[in-house]
Amino acid sequence: MKRGQLLVVLLSGLMSLMLQAKEGLSSQCHSFTLVDWQLTCPKEVFCFKHPKTFQTQDVIAIDSLSGTLEEKQWVLQYDVGQYINDYSHVKVINRRRYSVAAGEGELIIMADKVAFIIDNILPSAPLLLEMSHKPLLSGKVKGKGALDIPLAKCIFSTIIQS
Repeated sequence: MKRGQLLVVLLSGLMSLMLQAKEGLSSQCHSFTLVDWQLTCPKEVFCFKHPKTFQTQDVIAIDSLSGTLEEKQWVLQYDVGQYINDYSHVKVINRRRYSVAAGEGELIIMADKVAFIIDNILPSAPLLLEMSHKPLLSGKVKGKGALDIPLAKCIFSTIIQS
């Protein structure tokens, strides 16, 4: 490959990466009707949109702002505080940095869940929002097949600070 051709290939690749980064997580929302989604604002610290099929569940939070929303197949959980799980101890399929309206964060894809961590939703308090299959009482997961990563990314892209 000649030097000029190599430069063209490198520039094309760089432009593709820049476009991909610019599209960010919100590019996953093209197949969803966000108008029909519900806005949830836990303690008015942050807000995010989700399908109306997700219903708020009662949780007891001791040292953080946390909550759970469930629907028939998925569980969506959030946690704000110093002691959130950063998934450094589990097998991760992919980690990638993204920006959303609420700030800079990291998308973490695992075999059984997808998570998004925003570095500082409050001073020195990160936000974790994760989506996984709904577990049954037996501990097995109710969801069949792969995680709905585009849905999770779309939900994560709607996070804003209150």
